[in-house]
Amino acid sequence: MNTHFSIAFKRESSLDSDDIISQLCEYQARNRPVKILNYYHEMPVTSVSTLHLTKYGTFRVLVSDIHLSVIQQQQQVILCLADCAVLAQSIFDTPQDNALLVSGFCYVDLHAARREALRLNVDADLILDFRSERGRIAARLVDISITGCRVRIESGNVSCGNLAVLEIKIFDEQQGKALTRSFAARVVQVFSGEEDHLCGLEFIGTASDQDLLGRYLNQQQMALIKGLRNNKM
Repeated sequence: MNTHFSIAFKRESSLDSDDIISQLCEYQARNRPVKILNYYHEMPVTSVSTLHLTKYGTFRVLVSDIHLSVIQQQQQVILCLADCAVLAQSIFDTPQDNALLVSGFCYVDLHAARREALRLNVDADLILDFRSERGRIAARLVDISITGCRVRIESGNVSCGNLAVLEIKIFDEQQGKALTRSFAARVVQVFSGEEDHLCGLEFIGTASDQDLLGRYLNQQQMALIKGLRNNKM
């Protein structure tokens, strides 16, 4: 298993933004490059780039060609500064220029760790049921493993520690159709953007739930492989 980067948040992220933006502006003024670390994929891919402020709180960075296919799919990257690490939300801006827009900063402690579960990028609809006053929220799956996932929601007062049930459609071979399955999870990360929110969830279900999630991952892998083969034909 490849080494990847693991993080721990230093404090409430809302306290970090202005301080980090000030540091990044200083990096731009001095034309100092920053190291961009791949976060959610298996390979610890890095790229080095200078920063360009596009508007307050948003910087544009260029990603080298060799790292483009890995980093362009991510919603988060890690910026390594001289004496700290920063987690940032990222949007791939203009493919022809290899440009990445980064914003929404918070300080993190960074260390290398072993990934224990395969994580796949999956774009699918699901329901988050908080079984409380928050009710049921429509969400979009971003990536998933048998231990957790990330989802995107448009609205909702969601906080770390909230418990929820994810309703995911998984194809049942015996019945020949997709059935809705429920998985208990805990919110462990929340990042708020201008238009939506990104939530990281940790599954807290049983061994049978993990087996079912493993089946779902296998189905998604097979669909990905089939799609790649069809594109080559």
